[in-house]
Amino acid sequence: MEHLNLLARLLLSFALIFFTAELSGRLGERLALSTTDSSHVTPRPLIQSRRNMMDRLAVARSLGQSDPLRGETALMGVFQIARDPQVRDQAAIYLLELAVNDWPSGYRRDFLTSIVPAALESARSHRLPPSVIVAQAVLESGWGRSTLASQHHNLFGVKAGPTQTAASLPTLEATAHGVKIIRASFRTFSTKLESIQAHGALIAKDDRYLAAREHSGNWRQFLVELAPIYASDPAYAGQITLLINRYGLDRWDGMVTGNTHSTTS
Repeated sequence: MEHLNLLARLLLSFALIFFTAELSGRLGERLALSTTDSSHVTPRPLIQSRRNMMDRLAVARSLGQSDPLRGETALMGVFQIARDPQVRDQAAIYLLELAVNDWPSGYRRDFLTSIVPAALESARSHRLPPSVIVAQAVLESGWGRSTLASQHHNLFGVKAGPTQTAASLPTLEATAHGVKIIRASFRTFSTKLESIQAHGALIAKDDRYLAAREHSGNWRQFLVELAPIYASDPAYAGQITLLINRYGLDRWDGMVTGNTHSTTS
């Protein structure tokens, strides 16, 4: 009996030690999150679990309600490091909540709201600046209202390969002799999400965009390298820049660069 009592006390001691360590770790993470330096994305946690990340997400959202700038920084940190796609989806929704009131109401806000979570996921997966992804979708699709976008879910004017499902549509092409209207074969997609995923894979894997990918941490330089290859219009880079600046689309680029709130000046 004495041996059993000793064993019970040992088990109780081990349980108390484990509980104290777990509680201390979680409190430490909450403290670290609440004191995040606004110049850096939230540090990677020592232990990542779904419960841990959901707690971290809840604290970040709560912080965003009292201090939007620091809350956005914390949410970006969660989105960047979370391995669970559901946690990232929720973080993207909360990031969207902090941004939506900065956009004009109507079709522009509706379109941005519909594509930003998927664009952030593509940016994270492929290490591309989300500002450029979102601005390209806006420009290429006419805020989602072009025929190619509204009927075929192609948001980026991506051309079709010989074995891909396609739609033949007229388009403007800048040439050495001026702008001409031509017919081109464009890819068709089932959803906007599919289009965003295909665009990200194209920019991330095609050798033509290698020079652009080397500047993924600086959207301006990334765009300088991307634009002449992606579009024939010499004003393309300027149009993308205007959209990024006007709607503050570089607010999430810190998830790629490691710095939050890139300047638009």
